[in-house]
Amino acid sequence: MGVGHFLSRATSLTFSLFSNHKTTQKPVPNSNKSLQPLEDEAKHQTYPGSYDNPPITGLLGSRDVSANPDVTISETADISLTSTTREPNPTLASLTTQLNDEKKWRAKAENELLQVQNKLKAIHFKWKKAASELDKVLSRTRAFNQVTDEELKEMALQLRYNIRNFAIQYFSEPSSRSLPVFRGNKYDDCMPEHCELYLKQPEQYPLLVEHFLWRVLADHVFDRFLWAGASSQGLNDLWDLFAYSNGDDSQDSQTTVSTTQKIYTWRATTTRMILECPREKDTLCNLGIRERVINDVQLVLSSLSDEDYDNELHNILGAAIRMDQVICSQVANVFWEFQNSLDTEQDQGPELPENGDIVVICPAMVKRGKSNGEDFEHESILLAGGKGFFRRY
Repeated sequence: MGVGHFLSRATSLTFSLFSNHKTTQKPVPNSNKSLQPLEDEAKHQTYPGSYDNPPITGLLGSRDVSANPDVTISETADISLTSTTREPNPTLASLTTQLNDEKKWRAKAENELLQVQNKLKAIHFKWKKAASELDKVLSRTRAFNQVTDEELKEMALQLRYNIRNFAIQYFSEPSSRSLPVFRGNKYDDCMPEHCELYLKQPEQYPLLVEHFLWRVLADHVFDRFLWAGASSQGLNDLWDLFAYSNGDDSQDSQTTVSTTQKIYTWRATTTRMILECPREKDTLCNLGIRERVINDVQLVLSSLSDEDYDNELHNILGAAIRMDQVICSQVANVFWEFQNSLDTEQDQGPELPENGDIVVICPAMVKRGKSNGEDFEHESILLAGGKGFFRRY
């Protein structure tokens, strides 16, 4: 039986005593004696365990407090609750162990990651150093193709000689055909202004042909990338765009010099890359380009001679294209000038007839800057132009 039952019975007996006392209204001389039977009955009540300290039962379980009679019911409940919460939980212990293991693994992984990152930084530093050294080596071994001024002059003089011999050999004799009229051909503008008047005398044909060929080379071969194969047209478009932008009058002289130097550096670099990666279709394209130039030239010259000069014309054009390839490999600007003001040789001698004109037969070769790209402010005339006199009839 529990404490609740014991308290309930004691309360019931007490109320019964008070009720009997009120009904009989008899004085109670000694209340202790009146309650004595109840106390005796409570003492003889049977409980599990010790009589003096019955066990406390309930939701908190039971505990024998006979060993410590001073422990109250509330204290006994606290002790029972404390012992219950401190019991080990297997699931929580397992999760705690797993969490600790995960922390250890993460710390280990972070440490390994840090080591790998340090190794990567070291490798990246070594790679940058090796790349820098490689660039230095390549810049020394693959520098721009530098040609001396004497070599350029030699090539130009040889080309002059070939053109002069070609003109004299194949155009000295008068043609059996009627007087040519240059209209509608691609290279008609390469003839001098009064060419119809000059053509009245066949002895002037060689000078006229020489002037015509140099005009074709200067305007349609040099700086036209005819050696670049399939890339020729694209390079021509870009080159024309660069030349137009560089001719802006709003730029000061220093800016123009710097821009010009960059443009010719780009040309030299692009030339080197194209020549280092030849393609089969480029060779075929170069042959096609050369044939078109030859055909356009022959359309103009065919009425001036009855000779067959196809091979010699191919040789002249081939030499000019090879020379242009060498020039494009330089950072310097090499160009051809037909203006009389650049000629170093002054016209001296007897007074010329009034019915004639002085015409530049072969242009002056002018170089701006050095082959390595320096001194772009300086221009020098490598070869003076050659002139000729044409009579008007």
